[in-house]
Amino acid sequence: MLSIVIGVRRWKAVVDREMLRRYYEIVRIPIQLHDETGLAEDFDTHGFKPNPANHIVQGLLKMNYPISYTVSDELLKCGVVRIKNSNRFLVVGPSTNLELTRSQAQNIIAGIGQPQSRVNELMRWLNSIPNYDISRFRGNLCFLDYALNGQNHDPVQVPYETQGKGISSIEMDMDYEQHANRLLEDDIISCIEYGRPEELDRAFTKLLSDNKNVPLIASTALRTYKSLIVMAIGIASRAAVRGGLDYDRMNMIVEHYLQKVEVCESQAQLSYLFRQVYIDFAQRVALVNTITSDSLVVKRISKEIHSRLYEKLTPTVIADRLNMNCSYLCRHFKQETGKTITEYINEVKVKECMRLLDSTELPIVQISALLGFSSQNYLHTVFRKITGMTPNDFRKRKSKV
Repeated sequence: MLSIVIGVRRWKAVVDREMLRRYYEIVRIPIQLHDETGLAEDFDTHGFKPNPANHIVQGLLKMNYPISYTVSDELLKCGVVRIKNSNRFLVVGPSTNLELTRSQAQNIIAGIGQPQSRVNELMRWLNSIPNYDISRFRGNLCFLDYALNGQNHDPVQVPYETQGKGISSIEMDMDYEQHANRLLEDDIISCIEYGRPEELDRAFTKLLSDNKNVPLIASTALRTYKSLIVMAIGIASRAAVRGGLDYDRMNMIVEHYLQKVEVCESQAQLSYLFRQVYIDFAQRVALVNTITSDSLVVKRISKEIHSRLYEKLTPTVIADRLNMNCSYLCRHFKQETGKTITEYINEVKVKECMRLLDSTELPIVQISALLGFSSQNYLHTVFRKITGMTPNDFRKRKSKV
């Protein structure tokens, strides 16, 4: 029995490392895995060595929190994520959303006992790391904790330790979060959580016009507004999850919109994207809740479909995932909803196809493949049957609006 437990733990360690390697390739924030013997793996293989984050997080390692973060005197953000039921932990960072000065780099070099001749090397490395404000940095820590430990923490509640000037950075960010919440008055949160996109339109003019006195915590007004939108998207996404959206799927959607925020070049573009995001969230919640049956089986089927939109789905696949008899599942769903499982799968996928046609420039053939349709022709057939037009016609009509 002991050998089985040890084998499972070794297998999990291998899986964890592969996940961390892939996650680093996406976010590009330095991640180091430590165990009882010291540094086990540095996923930033070409980064500066030694990573100053190891020095910065020493205070966090004395705190008994599953996840925590700190902001150094040079405003470098670093975090620790402990891996449950083991002696392993991650050191994440550093990351900063400000350009490092030479004097700050010299202080960091001195703190880790390296020669001043390496200052330029350190600055090049730090400037190559993607800029993450505190909100997004905390979000990354929470994602890692969820992926490794299955824990779902609110990013706002992550414990932190500050070092010198670092306290002002966190205080500004928290003050800023209050302004983000102003964009999310109770009626807006309700529209998202209960899937009422049609009620959002009339509220947006007021919301965006009221957002004129945001504290300037970034180097430009545009950067400030971007950070505000990023934080508001995070808060809104939690409302959507409460409304029934799958947590993992929601994280993917949020990351998609955060990338769009970064490429916006004006406040007008950000305001338009902001409105688009909230309506999208509300529409997704409404779609999840189109099945109103009280049947637990029907709800499980619906959740399975919505959480696996980008996979090839059939009644047999769903029955296998739920470990239930396919014939019973199909018969029960039809009795409760008046439609077949296949019809419902197609409805949900077509709705997602419409969103992608409206919000992206992806070719239709690529959308078809993403959504797991057997061919572009089959997507055209299903799309026309449900909407009365082809995907091409839908995209052209939207472009004229």
